Amino acid sequence: MIQGLDGQFYRSGNNFGTKGTDTEAVVPNSVLVGLPYNLPPGHNIVAKIQALNPAGWGPFSPVNMASAGTSIQNVQPKTPTNIQEIQSDESSVTIQWSNTLGNDIQVEDMWYEVYANSGPQGSFVILPNKFGVNQYTATDLKPAQIYKFKVTARNCCGRSGFTKEFPITVFKKPTKPVLPCPVSSCDGQMKFTWAAPDTFNSAITAIEFIILDNNLKEHVY
Repeated sequence: MIQGLDGQFYRSGNNFGTKGTDTEAVVPNSVLVGLPYNLPPGHNIVAKIQALNPAGWGPFSPVNMASAGTSIQNVQPKTPTNIQEIQSDESSVTIQWSNTLGNDIQVEDMWYEVYANSGPQGSFVILPNKFGVNQYTATDLKPAQIYKFKVTARNCCGRSGFTKEFPITVFKKPTKPVLPCPVSSCDGQMKFTWAAPDTFNSAITAIEFIILDNNLKEHVY
């Protein structure tokens, strides 16, 4: 609906400027606004949108203002940057990026989209949520697997560019080894063996073997 100088709202549709008509818009999600709407050049256009179906008119969108006498510039959101990890554990990670949509984000009008890639041979898939904050926590991640994320900002004018692809790998600590057992001794030496712990697909980089003497004092071997 467009508000005229008389203070009345005029419905958009097949015949702009027709007061109070319930005609459907020619294009469902875009309207090319031009003169006249009982508005001289330079007068502010006050626009709001609602949709009609057999049940009636739905609620209005928030009001948006633009000047009829000036060229409306492209106001697509800026591309988020500085994507980084801010917290992680053995099965989850939280990423954050620069906030390019401001502090008062209404996800009906502007939001972030997060894309995830769960392997080197996979493709990026958009996550189903619209994010009103500049961070996301991925959960139920498998250890030693590479995950990649990228983020874009959206508003009514379109999509920004993407952040750089950000790779993440989480690691899970190895399980407790089975009790080491002595299997042989010779010339003051004793051989111990044990079952290898579950490494969760990550290579073991070190083993610490501790010997206790008769006084239960620990000696790192």
